[in-house]
Amino acid sequence: MLVETKAITELGLTFGNTWQVIAIAIASILIMAFMANGIVHRLRLSGTFSFYFLLFASLVAGWWVATSGGLPSTISGRIGTAVILTCPLFFSGIVFSTLPPPSPV
Repeated sequence: MLVETKAITELGLTFGNTWQVIAIAIASILIMAFMANGIVHRLRLSGTFSFYFLLFASLVAGWWVATSGGLPSTISGRIGTAVILTCPLFFSGIVFSTLPPPSPV
């Protein structure tokens, strides 16, 4: 939820606070979650260490984009900003889906 709120506010600050920007941010979040589940299901991933690193790197990239004022206000810049700001959801979805189930108590 925090990443979703961050994506909406950053995209709103960068490109104007419209319903279209909010719809793009929410659609990007849903697409990233769907892709993460699809990749885990299709590839049967098991190791999570590299995905923790990619999660951290995507958080740093999102922080950099947020503090530098975003990417240029072109179509590719808007798509890139949406991808960078929602990419942590992709890697966290992979990490969450590949964790072993908790042991029963």
